[in-house]
Amino acid sequence: MNVLNVQHINKSYAADPVLTDASFSVNRGEKVALIGQNGSGKSTLLKIISGDVSADSGDIILAKSSKIASISQETCFKGTLFEFMVEDYRDLLKMETEMHKRLTPDVLDSLMLKYEKEGGYEYKAKIRTVLKGLGFAESEWERDFGELSGGEKIRGKLARVLAGRGDILLLDEPTNHLDIGMIIWLETFIRNTDKTVIFVSHDRRFIRNTATSVLYLADKKLMSFNLNYEEFEKHLNIEIEKGRKQKRLIDDRKKELEEFIRKYRAGVKSKQVTIREKMLDDLKNQEESLFTPEKINTSSFDIGKNREENATVLDVTKLGIGYKNNIIKENISFKLYKGEKTALIGPNGTGKSTFLKVIAGRMKGLSGDFSLGSRVQIGYLDQNFEDLNSDHTVMEELLDMSTELDVNDVLSTAARLGLESADMNKKIEVLSGGEKTRVCFIKLVLKGANFLILDEPTNHLDIEGVKALKEALLRFSGAVLLVSHDRYFLEGIADKYIIFKDTGIFEDFNSIDNIVEKYSLQHQLVNDKKKRESKNTSVKKKRVNNFKVDRAKEMILEIENQLEELYSERNELETEWERLAEVNKNIDSLEEELIYKYDELEKLEKGEV
Repeated sequence: MNVLNVQHINKSYAADPVLTDASFSVNRGEKVALIGQNGSGKSTLLKIISGDVSADSGDIILAKSSKIASISQETCFKGTLFEFMVEDYRDLLKMETEMHKRLTPDVLDSLMLKYEKEGGYEYKAKIRTVLKGLGFAESEWERDFGELSGGEKIRGKLARVLAGRGDILLLDEPTNHLDIGMIIWLETFIRNTDKTVIFVSHDRRFIRNTATSVLYLADKKLMSFNLNYEEFEKHLNIEIEKGRKQKRLIDDRKKELEEFIRKYRAGVKSKQVTIREKMLDDLKNQEESLFTPEKINTSSFDIGKNREENATVLDVTKLGIGYKNNIIKENISFKLYKGEKTALIGPNGTGKSTFLKVIAGRMKGLSGDFSLGSRVQIGYLDQNFEDLNSDHTVMEELLDMSTELDVNDVLSTAARLGLESADMNKKIEVLSGGEKTRVCFIKLVLKGANFLILDEPTNHLDIEGVKALKEALLRFSGAVLLVSHDRYFLEGIADKYIIFKDTGIFEDFNSIDNIVEKYSLQHQLVNDKKKRESKNTSVKKKRVNNFKVDRAKEMILEIENQLEELYSERNELETEWERLAEVNKNIDSLEEELIYKYDELEKLEKGEV
C-alpha cells in the first residue's frame, strides 16, 4: 500500500534548477535509499517532503493517518534529554496526570482504555531502547538538553524521530556522529521497524544492510529502482554503459547528418537537407533522454608526498590524554611504521579525536610521551574544518600557506584533487562540506605531508567521493593515522586497528568485522529479525546458469562486431541510397536486439531466467 506519493516536483534556486519533474511512490514499510552526488538535491527533496522547503510546483500526497517525522532544527529546547524525547507523547503525559486524579470508576476505565490504545504502556520502553541503542547511558537521560554537545544533540534528535509517532521517517545522513556500534544498532532497528524510512547516506555498508529500494538523483532527474543496493549498483553500471554506447551511435549519426547539411545546404538537395535537419532534431531529443549520469572521477583525490618519512613514524609510550583534571585515557602505547595505515576505532567519547589532536600538536598530553621521526611532516584534517578561514576565497586560503607558492602550483594541485579553477574564487564559507574536505586535502598535499592524521575524513563526502578517497589513500605511500566509523571505507585500508574501549587500549590486525565482534563493539538491544528467520527458514538461492550467461555474452559480442562493420560500411556509402537504406535498417534492427540481449544477460546473471 502506498503511503507517500511525490508527483511532478520542480525546484529551482534563482535560475538554477535543482529538481525537474521528480515523481515516485513509497509503500508502507519500505526502506528507501536516496542516492546522488553532493549538491544533486537529495537534502532539498527530503525537506520538500517534510514541508520545511516549498516546491515551485508539484504535489506531496500522504496516506490517511500517516505522519512524517524528520530531524528538526530545534536547538533551544528547555528541559532534560528524556523530556525532549517524550515531546511527541504530550497527550499521554496529560492522561497520566488525569489518571492520578480522583475519577469515577467509569471515567477512569475509559481513560485507561484510551491510554492503552494510544500506546501508553509501551512508549517509554521504546524511548529507553532507542536512547540506549544510540549510546546514551541512563545516567545521561536527566542531563539538560541545552548542555549536550553538538553531536549529542543530533543523536538526541535522531532518537526522538526513531522513538516518536511518525510512520514515515526522513533521515539525512543518520550515521554521522554515530560510532560503529550505534550504526550497527541503527541498521537493525531500520530492518526490523514496520515504519517507512527514506534516508540519505554516504555509508555504502549501511545502505547495503538496510535499503530495499533506491531513488537515484542525477542531472536534476529522479529515477526509482525496486532493487536492493547491490543489485542497483550492477544495474546502474550496465545502464550507464548502454547509455554511453547509444550516445556514441547517436554522435556518429549526428556527424553524418551535420556534414550532409553543411555540404548541401545551398545546393539542389535542399529538400533532403530539410529532412536531415528534422532527423538531427530527433537525434538530439533522443540524446537528452539517454541514461548517461557521470560518476565522479576516482582520480579526483590524488595525494602525494614530497619526501620519505622515517622507518618509525610515531612511537607512543604510556601516553595519557584528557582535559586538565579530566583524564580520558592513560597508558596508550604503540608504534606506527613507514607506509603503515592505522585506524582508531571504538565507542564515542573514548578519546580517539583527542588522541589525534595530541599527536598533531593541537593539544598537550597529560602524561607519558610520544616521538615523531625527524623527517616526518604531519598533515592534519579535523572533522570541523577549524583550520579554514571562512573569510578567505579558496585561492587566498591556499596561497596563505606559504610565500613560496605560486598560482600555477595551486591550480595544478587543486585540479588533481577535484577542484576546478572556477572554484578558486569561491568563499570558504559558501563551500559544501565535501568541497571543504577537498580544500583541506589540497593544503596537506601542498604542505608535503608524509604522515596524514585524519579525523572522520568521509563525513562530508558522497558515496563516490568516499570511494575516491579510499582509493587515493591506498595509493598513498606515506603513513596514515585515522578515525572513521565507515566500515566500507576502513575495509582494505587499515593495516592495523587501535581499539579504544573503556576497559583499555588494544592493538589488532584482524578485519574490521572480526574486530567489531571480538571486542563487542555492536549493541545487542534489538533482536535482528533477519538473523532469527534465517535459523528457522532455509533460504533458496537462485541458481545462475553459467552456460547461458557465457552464450549471451558471446551473442552480444557478435552483434557488436556486426554493428561495427555496418557503421564502417555506412560511412563509405554516400550516393548508393538503396544500399544505405538497407544498412540503416539493419543497424536499427541490431541495435534493438543488442538492448534486448543486455536485458537478458542481466536477468541471467541474477538467476531470474
